[in-house]
Amino acid sequence: MKHTKGPWLAKGFSVTKSNGFKITQQRPAGAGDWEGVDRIWEADAKLIAAAPELLDIASALLTALCDCTDNYKYTQQKIQAQSIIDKATK
Repeated sequence: MKHTKGPWLAKGFSVTKSNGFKITQQRPAGAGDWEGVDRIWEADAKLIAAAPELLDIASALLTALCDCTDNYKYTQQKIQAQSIIDKATK
């Protein structure tokens, strides 16, 4: 599965590329601020915007962990990293 290449930017409730291409919008059009929900939508947009960079660093860290001379060290972390990468890419 391919995704839109980063970097992505959080702008209020929207996530866009630097050229303005919209990736997603977290806040439904016409929605009011339901007791602070706007803050949650903005936080979600920031997390989504970081996704491409998080995927890149997860892949790099997995490679570094697999290059360790002790193959049994960090086994659980390797499994978790691979699972997260698979979740994002398959």
